[in-house]
Amino acid sequence: MDRWNFLKTCTMVAAGSMLTQGSAVAETLNYQPAAAKARYRGTSDGKIMVTENEGGTWTVHADFGNQFGVLNILASGQDTVALVHYKGLQFKLKLSADGKHWVTM
Repeated sequence: MDRWNFLKTCTMVAAGSMLTQGSAVAETLNYQPAAAKARYRGTSDGKIMVTENEGGTWTVHADFGNQFGVLNILASGQDTVALVHYKGLQFKLKLSADGKHWVTM
């Protein structure tokens, strides 16, 4: 690969990764792996979605109501953490050890 094609490819990869970053304005936000199979995704209308087949199908794992927004979900060490906002305030929720509930941190 010559230098021009290398730089063009790197630029396209970098631009693509910036476009896929989650933001509070996006309707559907990014998802992060929480375990080997389960992946979680937050939405701006207060839902946390889960997939166990690499995004083939998504189901509602939690619904906090449309007055909340799930800004981001990330893996933090052994924990899966959701950053949630409500009327300008932000707080964190952690996925319980059994993977069924979201609890305050």
